[in-house]
Amino acid sequence: MNNDKYIYFVLLQSPNGKMKSNYGFKSYSKENGSIAEYHEGRVDRNGDAESYKVTFSRRHRVVPVHKSASGKDRDGEKIMKVDYFRGHPECEGSPNANGRRPKFKEMNADKDIDIALEANKVRREAETLAANLTGENLKNAAALIGKVGGTQKSLKFAVMQAAFHDPDEFLAKVNDDQFKARGFIQRAIKQEVLKREGFIIKFGGSTIGIDEDEAIHAILKDKDLYNSIDKLLKTKK
Repeated sequence: MNNDKYIYFVLLQSPNGKMKSNYGFKSYSKENGSIAEYHEGRVDRNGDAESYKVTFSRRHRVVPVHKSASGKDRDGEKIMKVDYFRGHPECEGSPNANGRRPKFKEMNADKDIDIALEANKVRREAETLAANLTGENLKNAAALIGKVGGTQKSLKFAVMQAAFHDPDEFLAKVNDDQFKARGFIQRAIKQEVLKREGFIIKFGGSTIGIDEDEAIHAILKDKDLYNSIDKLLKTKK
């Protein structure tokens, strides 16, 4: 890809510093009340003209747009693709913003390049971590995303997909002791090593927490308790 021929638009972080989840649009309202669409000649299953969909995600935070790319608006008039992006009310600097907080912006190569570099770094880190998970660590990571039980291959596939589609959230879960402990507890419940009675979590007839949060605190505090649960978990498939 020749970078000189492209303009890049980048997904912005939320005010709390976290990256927004998937974001996109197929049309938007202009300041004058008219509707903006961008058409590339595609049609839907009914043969009707289909508007181009702009898609950002936590994995793909940067969208390249060719400087010379053009299409048609909903009235059949020529429109430049970069102008379609720039005109969205949630693009920083848009004339149609009307006070709305921007969710993406045109990337300045000097000012915003760190955003793109960090996105690539996070994506590689998440996918490398997922690829290297094995044994009990793999099972606990899979439990964090709701996958309990199954072959090593199916667990590996599940965590790789999570890392691929949402690297930020995956890293936050896998690298945080509270999240890891929650995955451990949830896996133990589903494998019937722990028993849930209402909100109460029990192990061998003894209550280890009046709810999941307290059970997490208990296993983080009591290494012997964690090891006893872990020992039984390792006997499960």
